[in-house]
Amino acid sequence: MQDTPCNYKQAAQVPHWQKAMLEEFQALKKQGTWILVPPPLNKPILGCKWTYKKKVLPDGNDTPTIQKLLKELRTNFALKQLGAISLFLGIQTIKQADGLFLTQQHYAEKLLRDSNLTESKPAPTPSPLKTKQPPPDLQPFSDPTTYRRIAGSLQYLSITRPDIAFATNQICQHMNQPTNSDYQALKRLLRYIKDTITYSLPIKPGDLTLQSFTDAD
Repeated sequence: MQDTPCNYKQAAQVPHWQKAMLEEFQALKKQGTWILVPPPLNKPILGCKWTYKKKVLPDGNDTPTIQKLLKELRTNFALKQLGAISLFLGIQTIKQADGLFLTQQHYAEKLLRDSNLTESKPAPTPSPLKTKQPPPDLQPFSDPTTYRRIAGSLQYLSITRPDIAFATNQICQHMNQPTNSDYQALKRLLRYIKDTITYSLPIKPGDLTLQSFTDAD
């Protein structure tokens, strides 16, 4: 599989990408997304890598309905059916006999590498027990930009990891002025992710009844 080009000069040298650019341009004209006008004087021209595609998942079991939907989409949009989904927006989809598994393991591994925690000791829980917590270190963390970057990455990872959602939310509440204790909590969560790196989100057919639970005490 050819690598995705990083700029126009690279793409223009490959017939496959030349064809793709032409199809994209024609689709934009057909749909009236843009109109061509002369460039304004003394103004920079901004490049654009936006691509309009509708990803269709052909894994349903209602074939007539799927075909009807595809027909309606093709009538109004430049539709390209990309086949069975495997990787979408950084989320890997693994198809099994009883459903799908959504995993971001590769994303989690990269996050650990970027945070220099690949050799850290795994943690059994996302957050420490309150009874065992040391007194908080309220000194401002020396690199708040790194804290915010990792916190944002954890938010994206929680798409397929609901088990880290609460701890991630707690971490993100301190993005404005993180302290040393906040950073320790962030590292604790990363160590938990290392211990559960293979966790994924299953999607299986079943009852669509929404259930909720509450503690009335």
